[in-house]
Amino acid sequence: RERARASGDRHIAGLTDAIETELRLKHKQGHWVWVLDRGGAVERDAMGKPLRLMGVQTDISKQKAAEAELEQVNVRFRLALAASGTGIWHHDLATGKSYWDERTREIFGLVSDTAEVERDHWFGYLHPD
Repeated sequence: RERARASGDRHIAGLTDAIETELRLKHKQGHWVWVLDRGGAVERDAMGKPLRLMGVQTDISKQKAAEAELEQVNVRFRLALAASGTGIWHHDLATGKSYWDERTREIFGLVSDTAEVERDHWFGYLHPD
């Protein structure tokens, strides 16, 4: 509630070019709906004070549900990685750079100050046979 008011107040005071706020509104049937509220002044007086505001509201409930689900998946994924002691890496074929997470760097005894590992660095860890 306060975020929505503050966003509108900042715009009316001339501190922002537009109003843009994500908020939850109570549906007529009693459940909550996530809404992206965007708008702004469409008419001002000679002093620049807003006389009329106009805006749109977009239902973003599905997006918010997907974000929450993705966060839960990420929490579980990080927990599984930590429990298994597994590290993650990826290699960019275009640049020849590899990126190692903290656990992968620990496996190789590397300092965890950089995630980027040169291709030749990786080959240096391989046993000669």
